[in-house]
Amino acid sequence: MSFVSNAVMTGFSTGIALQIITGVLKDAPGYKPEGHNKLYQLGNRLWHVGDWRLAPALTAVTTSGVWAAARTVRRLEPVALLTVRETVSVTVALPAADAELVRDITAIPSPPRRPSPPPT
Repeated sequence: MSFVSNAVMTGFSTGIALQIITGVLKDAPGYKPEGHNKLYQLGNRLWHVGDWRLAPALTAVTTSGVWAAARTVRRLEPVALLTVRETVSVTVALPAADAELVRDITAIPSPPRRPSPPPT
């Protein structure tokens, strides 16, 4: 890394940060942006903030808030992500929540299939 210039590392870090931000914002607002360029989509999402669906946006904000709060409690810090997952899952499972659930995306097999050896 000592042979890579500071400008290249800054550009790389900025690009990775934008990829993370656009990846997180992909589903959070419940709004499907126009365009194929990630930066254009980011701008489109921010420009149309009034078109965001309330339930997914609140779920994303609540998830971030619960995670930050759990990280401030020393005993919860190791299990902060588990705490967030359980808290938000219970909240979204309430009948009044209008959030997309796993069952809305795909069928969940019941019961799980048993492992079997590969065919010979």
